[in-house]
Amino acid sequence: MKKALMFALALLISVAFVTTVFAQAKPEAKPADKPAAVAPEK
Repeated sequence: MKKALMFALALLISVAFVTTVFAQAKPEAKPADKPAAVAPEK
């Protein structure tokens, strides 16, 4: 029972961490895409 609780807790933390990383990465990726798209046009 304790092992299942530890696994559930680890899964919850990993999901929360991944969600936080994706939330931070998406706003950074959008401004980065625009200069990358403009650069080949030059």
